[in-house]
Amino acid sequence: MNRVAAAEVRTDLLRPLFRTSARFYVVAALLGSVVMAGFGAWIYQVYDGLGITGDNWPVFWGFHETNFVFWI
Repeated sequence: MNRVAAAEVRTDLLRPLFRTSARFYVVAALLGSVVMAGFGAWIYQVYDGLGITGDNWPVFWGFHETNFVFWI
């Protein structure tokens, strides 16, 4: 492949990275907010303990165990 063809291929492959629409930023913001909500939920669980998921007395089958058994 000559240099001209390689440059054309490179520009075609990299075009989506350099020319993005507003839709890309909206989707990125939505996905970022979902990640931040998950991180916030994890911090809340770390701070308050596993009792918030149902792992407390007298409930022995909390969220984590039920989810594990479901996927098995």
